[in-house]
Amino acid sequence: MWNCGVQMCALNYQTPDRAMQLNQARFLQNGRCGYVLRP
Repeated sequence: MWNCGVQMCALNYQTPDRAMQLNQARFLQNGRCGYVLRP
């Protein structure tokens, strides 16, 4: 999602699937900030 330039997406927080794990990892890796700078 984030590598494709998606600005907003719906995530199911009730089911801890792979998409939620990737989102959480990306969020934590970025210092708990939802903004990702583009090159």
